[in-house]
Amino acid sequence: IEIHLGFECEYIKERIPYYKHLLKDGIVEYLILGQHYVEYKGKKDCWISHFVELGKPEYFSKIYYKHLKAAVKSGLFTYIAHPDFYILGFESPNERFLKVARKICKLAKRHNIPLEINLNGIKNYHNHPNRPTWYPNDEFFKVVSEVGNDVIIGIDAHEVDFFDKADYAYAYHLIEKHNLHEITRLNFKKHC
Repeated sequence: IEIHLGFECEYIKERIPYYKHLLKDGIVEYLILGQHYVEYKGKKDCWISHFVELGKPEYFSKIYYKHLKAAVKSGLFTYIAHPDFYILGFESPNERFLKVARKICKLAKRHNIPLEINLNGIKNYHNHPNRPTWYPNDEFFKVVSEVGNDVIIGIDAHEVDFFDKADYAYAYHLIEKHNLHEITRLNFKKHC
């Protein structure tokens, strides 16, 4: 068994020197981009998530993509966790949602960054039938297939009970349905 050390974190510009230190000094081997928050209208130290700005998905998705783009260009992140997280601000996957999906997928493809099928999203949202949108989102992964991105299954285990075979079944359903290219090993970026 090989055990690698890394963690999921937000892209926050002011944290980049710290992230570089962690990677350069071998404290961690990799970072996973998990963008949950964005700066609120450009104000420093004022961050919002889709929950706060529900009803303003165009604003959130635009800034969400901006953060993902800066994170990917930093070269610090090995893959993008729940890249379709921004769906939670939408009532349904409309054209704006799909436009951002295409931008995310093309960006990840250009930089050879895998996209995650997040099992925590399955557990939290697919089990709540009153929620109209969730992740992993079928429409998002249709775009992933069209662009040809690599995907990886991520557990995102907040608790031991999160290891659930039924969640894996849905992830493999998405992979088969959309003929996605699943990777099972990561290529860690070299940091000097």
